Amino acid sequence: MSPPTYTLQITFDRAKNLPVADIRTLSCDPYVVASILVPDAEPLKFRTPTVHRTRDPTWDSTWLVCGVPASGFKLLMTLYDEDPNAKLSVDRQGKALAHFGPEEMKEGYESIEKEYQLQKRRGDLHPYVLTYLSALLPGQKLRKHNRVIASVRVIRKDRGSAEGRGLFTLGPNNYSRHFSPLIGSMVNKRINKDALDVEVQKDGKGRDLSSTTFIANKLQLTGPVPPELRHRFVGYRPFINWMFDDSGIAGRLLYYGLHRQHRSIYKCDKATVWGVIDDTGVNINAPVKEKDLETPPKRSNSLWEPTPESSAALARAFLDMTSWGEGGKLFTYVITLDGEWRFTETGPEFAIDLLSKHSMHADLAKEIAYSGEFFVQRLQGASQNGDALAANGDATNGDAAPNGDAVLSGEATTSGDATATATSSPPARDPKDYELVIDNDSGTYRPKKELLPLFERWLSDPRRLGGLGRVRAMDGFDKGLEKAKEERKKEKAALTAKPGKGKSSQ
Repeated sequence: MSPPTYTLQITFDRAKNLPVADIRTLSCDPYVVASILVPDAEPLKFRTPTVHRTRDPTWDSTWLVCGVPASGFKLLMTLYDEDPNAKLSVDRQGKALAHFGPEEMKEGYESIEKEYQLQKRRGDLHPYVLTYLSALLPGQKLRKHNRVIASVRVIRKDRGSAEGRGLFTLGPNNYSRHFSPLIGSMVNKRINKDALDVEVQKDGKGRDLSSTTFIANKLQLTGPVPPELRHRFVGYRPFINWMFDDSGIAGRLLYYGLHRQHRSIYKCDKATVWGVIDDTGVNINAPVKEKDLETPPKRSNSLWEPTPESSAALARAFLDMTSWGEGGKLFTYVITLDGEWRFTETGPEFAIDLLSKHSMHADLAKEIAYSGEFFVQRLQGASQNGDALAANGDATNGDAAPNGDAVLSGEATTSGDATATATSSPPARDPKDYELVIDNDSGTYRPKKELLPLFERWLSDPRRLGGLGRVRAMDGFDKGLEKAKEERKKEKAALTAKPGKGKSSQ
């Protein structure tokens, strides 16, 4: 029998008196990168959103972690100042280390809003020099006792699917959206928005997005990831091994090139959108009590007890990120071992294709859970309750329909005037009328075809994308899937407006 492990709720409440990183505003743009450290396991990491122009940020960011051993753990909190234009790395403002031993690892233990001192010697020199210089300015009395404040609660002993899985993030379903107008304008063709039945998306500043804006998405899926879903990179060329091992001249060039591209694509700035998907009426930042788990209320914590509302909320957020399948979009994705789903639109016109797509998304992680491509489409003849799904059969991976016609019968069509088909306005749309078609088309990691049914079951669980009408996991070499992808490429080409013509060029 494996030793007991526990589920923890860690809340990064706030910080105070942080070093000055911007002399113009006498403030900084702080965020926390936290790591849980336990023996014989890779560190588990979490990032809070950024709070801008303050030395006293309030995050109230919650992290639910399972698999913490009874022997205890260390919580390392590193504070950074966000700088999207940093050439090498952002300023590190300091580190704080919290120790939790066996005596704290008991159900009901709480450490509420405890202050931890930032170690200056573990921070960069630049912000501390600016802080002392700022204190010399007339009328400035800057406190220099830097503290980060966090709360830790031991919720319960792990059981069921969480038992014996090791460290993993249970939730919540955080997401972030990263916008790159410059990259998009350089490599992406302008799409005629008037031909799409989707609402205009906005960035973190509330500005309408251009049709050429390149968007990178991160979505934390509810854990755990099945242990079978573990794939290591395939060194099918010598330079692949050099790249992942950071060895040799060519390997180092590729290594730093891909890391730099990852930082550029997933860059955080004031336009970045941060959010938490929760439609259950439960404040995920409030303490989670054991009694609530045993006798859940009508609107329970969706991480343990998914409700139709919570499943629909996650599905709707995912569909918003993918424009509800409009515009013939295809996406490249990677799901990390901790269940973070990273994806961007893909295609020959995107700069992301200049280097290895999946290794870039994974930030050169040697192992990931799954990777490939996906698209979203409306189910043909779908009703509000999704009864039409039965007409499409239950052919996982296209086994029951080798030509793919039955499996992908819900393909979106394009009319002669290049207008995508849609039967309702966005507010009236039901996630049950849409399906996700996802594959294993990844040359870098080459996920096993035999694991597609398991992957499909995991994704279609009510705690994840069970709110969609259907999730289909298919082999990347399936002929029907290849045909469907080609149709989507044609649909997108038809929607692409030439510069200088029509409203889209304004």
